[in-house]
Amino acid sequence: LVLVSALAEPVRSAGTGLVEGILPKQLVFRRGEAAWISNLAEGSRHYYYPVHISGTFAFTPTLSASLYLLLCRFFTWSFADIAGMASTISEVSTSEEKQLWDRIHLLAGSAHHIDAVACCLRLAFATAPFGGTTASVLRWDMSRLLFEYVRKRHLVSAACALSCQQELHLLDLLSDTQGPSPLAPELSVRRSILQALTS
Repeated sequence: LVLVSALAEPVRSAGTGLVEGILPKQLVFRRGEAAWISNLAEGSRHYYYPVHISGTFAFTPTLSASLYLLLCRFFTWSFADIAGMASTISEVSTSEEKQLWDRIHLLAGSAHHIDAVACCLRLAFATAPFGGTTASVLRWDMSRLLFEYVRKRHLVSAACALSCQQELHLLDLLSDTQGPSPLAPELSVRRSILQALTS
């Protein structure tokens, strides 16, 4: 089993140059941050991860533990692992979960890697059924993310790529939220192609 202190806030180490601000770094844990600790549930001081007997993966028994692991994986650019976890995310309700979502939003929303964009879209797809709760925490610019994904989809790794159905669902959601405003031409064409492929 793996036991991780919930009091330790995952942060990015300070970089001195442009490259350090973009590329992944060693994961650093900040301890004793009062604002971070105040959002933890009463008695919640550790995240418990049972390891499978094969030793190849760990289970995440609670949503908070899952979000904490997801945040750490964003810091270390473990995009294939994030893509695999995205479908397990459910409704966010506690202040602890919202705090973790907020960190994921800040980190992933500013990512430059196309696999990070794909992971953001996978998370958006997973949280879409929860409407005004979890989905409202994901304040990413979906139009920008989808546009970037469509333009660079040939560069997305197989582990992170969205299925045709997932991509079409997100484009339909974007079209619904935009109301009478039309989709960007590239997104509109991609949506028509996906509709033909999935019909």
